[in-house]
Amino acid sequence: MMRVALVYAPIDDDYYTDGVNDSLPLGLLALYNHAVRTEQLDVDVDIFDGEYWSVEEISARLPEYDMLCVQSMMASYRNTLVLLERAKQAGLFTVLGGHHATQLFREILTHRHHVLDCVVRGDGEYAFADLLRRRPLGEIPGVAHVEGGQVRVNPVRPFPINDNLLTDVEDRFLEQYRRPPVRATRLERLHPLTSVRAFSHKGCSNRFNSQYCFFCGRADKDVRFKSPENYVGELERLFAMPGVRYVFEIGDDFLQDHGWLAAVAGRYEERLTGSPVQLKIFARANRVVPEVLPHLRRMNVTEVAIGFESGSDDVLKRISKRSTTADNMNAARLLFDSGIDTVASYVLGLPGETDETLEQTYDQASRIRDLALRHLGRPPQEIIANIIEVNPGAPAFTRLRRAFPNRYAGRDDLDVKQTQDDYFRCVFELAGDQEVACFRRRLVSAGSRINALGTYSYRAGWTKEDVVDAR
Repeated sequence: MMRVALVYAPIDDDYYTDGVNDSLPLGLLALYNHAVRTEQLDVDVDIFDGEYWSVEEISARLPEYDMLCVQSMMASYRNTLVLLERAKQAGLFTVLGGHHATQLFREILTHRHHVLDCVVRGDGEYAFADLLRRRPLGEIPGVAHVEGGQVRVNPVRPFPINDNLLTDVEDRFLEQYRRPPVRATRLERLHPLTSVRAFSHKGCSNRFNSQYCFFCGRADKDVRFKSPENYVGELERLFAMPGVRYVFEIGDDFLQDHGWLAAVAGRYEERLTGSPVQLKIFARANRVVPEVLPHLRRMNVTEVAIGFESGSDDVLKRISKRSTTADNMNAARLLFDSGIDTVASYVLGLPGETDETLEQTYDQASRIRDLALRHLGRPPQEIIANIIEVNPGAPAFTRLRRAFPNRYAGRDDLDVKQTQDDYFRCVFELAGDQEVACFRRRLVSAGSRINALGTYSYRAGWTKEDVVDAR
């Protein structure tokens, strides 16, 4: 029987995270469900969440397996390379997938084919099952690999989202979340396994045209929703899991389709009314309108995370954001008035950012805090200030590569802080290292003030050095 390790790579040591998830990476779980539950392939699969397993712990287990499949991102790519190298030394077949790998598959294969057998682009369910069957790489949908010194690319075959159901979350996969977090964090849960994840859809409606978010590096370019019947059935299974207190719905655009939302709320009311499990979702500010609020209340939605991005309308226009600052405040007001918490998320360092726009963002975040105090009697659970991450595939990265072609064309080993600093240089016309460092300190200072407005603090896009400066 083939043994496979599915790994969500641990974040690199110089990158900062405050908080851990306590739910399986859904992309990896989807691979398992399709191959084992649907296709019924005779394979032994383990899932390692890098938020709970270090590189050394995962490496020590690699000799037990025949295949290593890694989901990586820019902030975990160095650790990913370590895992691939150690897997190859142990004789494993190696696979890389996810948005980051999809965007940079040519660069990755060009430089890493000695430790990497293939990259899976886009949806990985069909490809994973075919890899387990040992089909030739040239026949597997979505696979890119090196053959004869050339990168060979197979067409992507999208996977039907209604077939991608969380039919079974095996208890053995959840044991890693029942031990204390590896990293000290103020977001540490008080009870074991309090949450699980779900996804109602893949993609984002903003990806239908060229005006998608300036910093977005997702690789899918359409939106696919599960049927209301299938989605609510999935929620039923998740709600029934022992110890689950809330389900975190990770789809980007939950409120996009009002008809779909109404149908989901109706089925929820028939089958899950009275459940104490809470639902937490993502939404767009301009989609939070009075018509959706009754549906959210019927579904026991207690938290909506929204990318407000900036408190400056000038900055929002520069990044082609469809929402305005007025939309931001209206969304927060409507949600708080309905008893629903709002996670306001901001990205610092967008084009047009100045001391004045940073202050405008802080002022808006402060007003959101005041709304929460007025309507909920407490501060929001989280107000998040992220320093921009320049992800491959995003318009921001395209701009960076044009400004520094010798540094970024054809490269796979991108450093989070270096890409940020070079982005600051080209977008804000900063002359030298000192000006870049000064600009970063201004972002860190503003981010620290904004983060302090919520009950918790989460710093995405921050290095450990940034966090020390903020303190």
